[in-house]
Amino acid sequence: MFRKLEEIAKDIESLMYVGNPIPVWIWIILAGIMAGFGGLAIWQFYQASQPVVQSIQNLAPLIGSAVSL
Repeated sequence: MFRKLEEIAKDIESLMYVGNPIPVWIWIILAGIMAGFGGLAIWQFYQASQPVVQSIQNLAPLIGSAVSL
């Protein structure tokens, strides 16, 4: 697997050193896609954690009153 990644990296390097502007656009597009997926993952995590946050907020007064006793 790592050997494949090294080969891909070498291919990308050789493309970048040729001097044509296409690889730059490929990198920009890939970076945009990766950022999009990262944002989606963060949003999904945020959505999934909302019920937990809500339940903690609901428990806070109970915990506060228990501590004051």
